Amino acid sequence: MSDYTDFHYAANEITDLRSVTVRARSPNSAANVWMRVTGLARFDYDPDWEHPYGWHRGIVAISIPSLPFSTGDALAESAATGTFRVVDRDELDEPNASEKDNFGIAIDGVVSVILSGDLLNVIYQVAFKSDCWLTAIGFSLDLMIYRPAFDTFGGPEPPSAPSWALAAAIQGAFAEAFRRYGH
Repeated sequence: MSDYTDFHYAANEITDLRSVTVRARSPNSAANVWMRVTGLARFDYDPDWEHPYGWHRGIVAISIPSLPFSTGDALAESAATGTFRVVDRDELDEPNASEKDNFGIAIDGVVSVILSGDLLNVIYQVAFKSDCWLTAIGFSLDLMIYRPAFDTFGGPEPPSAPSWALAAAIQGAFAEAFRRYGH
C-alpha cells in the first residue's frame, strides 16, 4: 500500500471550464443548489522519476477558479470523477524495450473536494508506472450547495430558521398530532 508521497503537483491551467447551476433539493442535506462543473486541468512539467519501471503514487491538485458561487455558499455534498485526457510518454529505445516498458496509469481516487472562498479545490490520488508525463486531466464534478439566498419563503426577509428546518418541524408536529389523536 502506497502513501502517495512519490510526487505532489498542481495543475498550471484550467481550460474548457463549463458549469451549470440549478436550484434543487437534496433528500440528505440542506443543499438547495446543484452545480455541474467540467473542464481540463493542464500540467506543463514532467515529474522526476527516480525508478522509471516501478509504480509511483502521488497527489494531483486542481484549483478551479471563476465558478458562480455566491456569498455564504457552503458545499454540502459532492461527487467527483477524473479521466486522463492526455498522457505523453517516452518510448524506450533499447533491446527488449517492450519487456521493460510495462506502462500503466491510474486515478486511484478523489481524496477531497473543498470550497475555499471562490476556489474549488479537488485532490486526486494517481499512479504511474514507467516514465510518462501527465499533460491533462479531464474532470467532472457534481456539487450540492447550500445557498442561504435561496432559502426563503418568497418574501423580502428570509425566515429566522431555514425553510427545510421549518418544514421538518411542521411535518414532525403533524406526525405527532396524528399519532396522539389516532388519525
